[in-house]
Amino acid sequence: MRSLTVLVLLFCAACASDDPPRPARCGSGDVSVTARRGGTPPPLCLTVGAVLRVTAEPSPRQPWSPLTTTDEQVLTCDSRPGPRGTTIATCTAKRPGRATITTVTTPFAGDPHGPAQFRWSQQIDVVVPQKH
Repeated sequence: MRSLTVLVLLFCAACASDDPPRPARCGSGDVSVTARRGGTPPPLCLTVGAVLRVTAEPSPRQPWSPLTTTDEQVLTCDSRPGPRGTTIATCTAKRPGRATITTVTTPFAGDPHGPAQFRWSQQIDVVVPQKH
């Protein structure tokens, strides 16, 4: 019975944390991803200080918008337009928490009923690096 009590207390302590749950592996250093039309990537885990490089696939007729983040205290992003309608962004994990990064293709200028716009987003969980 005593071991069950300890297990429950450990479980409850983990639930009380404000930090996102830590996946088995979190990216550190430089991590690269590609934003693709229709893509739905799984959440990504980064350690504080990691740099995420995002490049959107080419979209010459509907360029990608600059990348945005839902929480600049957790993850900051600097975007610039790239060749053939891509966007290139460098994001830095600042502190533990959760942010979602997003980019969308611009409306098709040649025809109001033209191709649909595409939205790409990815959830980023930032955690403190584990000490070894």
